[in-house]
Amino acid sequence: MKLWLSLMIVTIFIGCSTSVSKPQAEIKEKPKSPSYIIIDRKWHFFAGGRDFDIHDNKEFINQVKNGEKLKWKATPGKHCITVKTNADIKMTKTCFILNEEESKTISMHVFDGLSLKD
Repeated sequence: MKLWLSLMIVTIFIGCSTSVSKPQAEIKEKPKSPSYIIIDRKWHFFAGGRDFDIHDNKEFINQVKNGEKLKWKATPGKHCITVKTNADIKMTKTCFILNEEESKTISMHVFDGLSLKD
């Protein structure tokens, strides 16, 4: 009886000590928030009929009409925002760099050209 009890205790002890532990889940980095670029065109009577074509690195993004706001996700790297009116060839260009490590929202006002919002 003692032998049988000893074998059972040893078997339980060995079984518990050699159990396979599940690997811990990898610690994932918190996903970074994306960066955004916002073009804000306040409503004005003067030049209100003009639509502005917005380009990011020569890629057409959209038109901004009088009183509208335009927002899009921006990838890290250099961005050159160009504004061209539909009434003439006048163009305004503003360039900046978005780093990978940070998420930013770049806001700009557009009226008769383009200016960075403070």
